[in-house]
Amino acid sequence: MVPTAGYSCRGDRGAVMVRSRIRRWPKPSHAGQWPSRADLERGSGSVVVVTIIAFLAATTAVVLPLVVGPVLRNSLQAAADFAAIGAATAMSQGSATACDLAAEIVGRNEAKVVSCQRFGDTVEVVVTARRVPGILQRWGSWRAVARADDGAS
Repeated sequence: MVPTAGYSCRGDRGAVMVRSRIRRWPKPSHAGQWPSRADLERGSGSVVVVTIIAFLAATTAVVLPLVVGPVLRNSLQAAADFAAIGAATAMSQGSATACDLAAEIVGRNEAKVVSCQRFGDTVEVVVTARRVPGILQRWGSWRAVARADDGAS
């Protein structure tokens, strides 16, 4: 009969109580002592911190383009709107340099004019972003179009 933990068995020498405590990892030190709980958990904080940093980096990589994209599009549209209104106002005052004024307004909004056309009393301004972050260049058109008339009608 094979002795098992906590049971007694009779052999040639009488009753023997067998008690075993199986610990496979970690092994006792040279002094024969088992490591404390603090020793077993040493370094676990580093793993947690690295995991949190990796999660935050991945979340930022996903969320940032979703936030920056609409902001950039709205900024472009605002620049185009301001340029068209400025050009239409300059036309109503008799200025022949309406598209030059539109280009100046767009330049102040960190964009550039692709085209500026006059159609009678209406001005159409097409604007594109001067600088688009690398990951956003693949997503969509970074142009905005605005039309305005001089309001004299």
